Amino acid sequence: MKFAIYTALSHSHIRVMSALAKELETFGHSVCAIGMEDHAPVFHSLDMEFFPVCLREFPRGELQRRYEPVREMYGMDALRATSAVGCDVVAGVLKDGERAVRASGADALLLDTSARGLEVIAMHMGMPFAHVSAQLHDDYSGVTPHWFFDWPPETSSEAIERNKNNLNFLRELGAPARSAALDYLAARNIHPDLTTPYPFFLSTDTWITQVPKEFDFENQLWPEHLFHAGLISPREQSSAIDFPWERLTGESLIYVSMGTMLTNAKQRLRMAVQAAQGAGRQVVVSTGPQIGVEEIGPLAANTIVLPYVPQTGILERAELFVTHGGLNSVLESLYRGVPLVVLPISFDQPGVAARVAYHGVGEFLNAQLLNQKLLTETIVSVLGNPSYKEAARKLQAKIAWQDGAQRAAKHLHKVMHR
Repeated sequence: MKFAIYTALSHSHIRVMSALAKELETFGHSVCAIGMEDHAPVFHSLDMEFFPVCLREFPRGELQRRYEPVREMYGMDALRATSAVGCDVVAGVLKDGERAVRASGADALLLDTSARGLEVIAMHMGMPFAHVSAQLHDDYSGVTPHWFFDWPPETSSEAIERNKNNLNFLRELGAPARSAALDYLAARNIHPDLTTPYPFFLSTDTWITQVPKEFDFENQLWPEHLFHAGLISPREQSSAIDFPWERLTGESLIYVSMGTMLTNAKQRLRMAVQAAQGAGRQVVVSTGPQIGVEEIGPLAANTIVLPYVPQTGILERAELFVTHGGLNSVLESLYRGVPLVVLPISFDQPGVAARVAYHGVGEFLNAQLLNQKLLTETIVSVLGNPSYKEAARKLQAKIAWQDGAQRAAKHLHKVMHR
C-alpha cells in the first residue's frame, strides 16, 4: 500500500510524520510526501518522494514568508496569525490537491491534523485517510479544556460550559477554511453529517495521537478510534550532534531549551538560564539558530551554551528540564523520568503544561505571572521536592515501553490495510 503524508511546515511535525513514514516501510508499505514547495528541501533530505501542491499560491519561499511574523508573537496573536495562513493554504489545496494526490499515486493519505485540506480531497475521491496529531489532540466534546488553555480538567457544569464556549470561539478562527471545504463538497454533491461533536473532516478510520493515555486528561467521550500511540520519534536520535561531554561536572544538571520555532523565546530563555544557575548546579542551554550566546546574559563558569545539543543524551543525565512545553520535548523528558518546569508561549504548549502539573511531574508558569524571582523559586522547589521526581519516574515506568512510531505504524497497517 502506498501512503502519502501531508504535514505542517514545522520541524517537530515533520519529524513525527517522517518517523511514522519510515516505520510504515518496515510493514511493507511505501510512503511519499505531498506539500508546499517550502517542504521540498526537508523531504528530499530524507530521501522521500515528494509531490508539490499549490505551486501558484505558494511558490518557494512564500509559506516561510507568511509564517515569519508568527515567530515574534505570543498567545492568541500567534494562533490567529497561524490560523489565517492555514485558511489560505486550505483554499489553495482545494484548488490543486486532487491533482497532487493523483500524481502521487497514493492509495491512502496520512494527514497531520494541523495541515488541513487534503482530507476533503480524499472524501471527494473516496480515498481512505488517517489523521495524526503531532501536537496535542483536540477535545471537541468540551469535557476537558482545549489545548490552548492551561486549565486543569474540571467536571462542574460551569467548567464544561466554559470549555465549550472557548471551543466555539477557537473554531471561528478556522471558519473560512470550514466554509470553503463545505462549499467544495457541496459542489460535488457530498453532504457530511454536521450534527456530531467531532468535525466532519476528521478521519473515521483512525485518529492517532502521540500523547500516551497515561499523560492525557481522562475523558469518557474520547472517540473509539482515537489511538494513544506514545512518542513518535525517529530511530536515529541526536547523538550525531557534537557536544563537549568532558565539560559536565557531575553537579545537578538542569537542561534549558525554549525550542527553535518562536524567536520571541529570547527573553524567557535568558530569564530561565539566570534562574537555573546556582551553587551545586550546572546548566546546559540549547539556544536554537536564532539566539546568540551573548544574548543569554551573565554565564556561570560551568554553564554550557550551544545552538543545538543532543537532547536525549542530555536528558539521560538531567535532574530538571526547563522548557517551553513543546509536546515532543516534554515526552522525551518524561520517557526518561525527568521532571519539568514549563514556560508555555502559545499553540498547544499551555495544554501540555497543564498536563505536566496535573500529573505532578512538574510545574508551569503562565506568561502573565512570569518573573525571575518566581521562576527561581519554582526551579528550586521542583529540584528540592522529591515528589516531582517520584511522579516522573512512576509515569516513566508506565510509558517508556511505548514505541510510538512502531505502535502507530502497526495500528495503521491493521486499520488501513484491509
